[in-house]
This record gives sequence, C-alpha cells and structure tokens, in this order.
Amino acid sequence: MKFTSEEIKLAMTCATPVELIEKAAAAGHELTPEAARVAYETLHGTGDVSDDMLENLSAGASCSEPMRCSQCGGTEIDPMSKLRGSLLCAHCGAIVS
Repeated sequence: MKFTSEEIKLAMTCATPVELIEKAAAAGHELTPEAARVAYETLHGTGDVSDDMLENLSAGASCSEPMRCSQCGGTEIDPMSKLRGSLLCAHCGAIVS
C-alpha cells in the first residue's frame, strides 16, 4: 500500500494512534492498533529504536546497489511499508527482499 505525501502529512497531524486509525479509515486505509502505534511513534519521533532497526539502518543494502523488486524491477520503496515491518515496492506493492 502506497501513501501519498498528503496522507503522510495528515498522519503527522494526529494527536494519538487512535486518531491515526480514524483518519486512515476515512482515507480508505485499514491500520491495526499495533501498526498505528508504530506509525505514530515513527512519525512523531517517539519510542525507542530497536536493535534490529539500528542494524538495518547501519548495515543495510549498499548504496551502490539498490534493492530491486523481483516483480517489476522497481527500486522505490513505499515509505509507509517500513512501519508495518515489510518493505513493499512503491510501484506494484510486491514485497521487496
């Protein structure tokens, strides 16, 4: 699922994860309470960064070789998919590994 910059900006205005769930539903997206909490904490800079997240950031894919979608070959990752724990192609929605 790809979110527009307008939807991300709208999510930034939410005061609580519950409000984020409501605004997502109004925009036609379904968020679980856990996904809303993670998204809220990520967007608002609250919460701790897990060891796994730090490892992914520090030892992630090489800058010289971008990750490619096995379905369409795209290299753009849906930024909101990271909040749900999977990297999804921004073009076709397939899981990128």
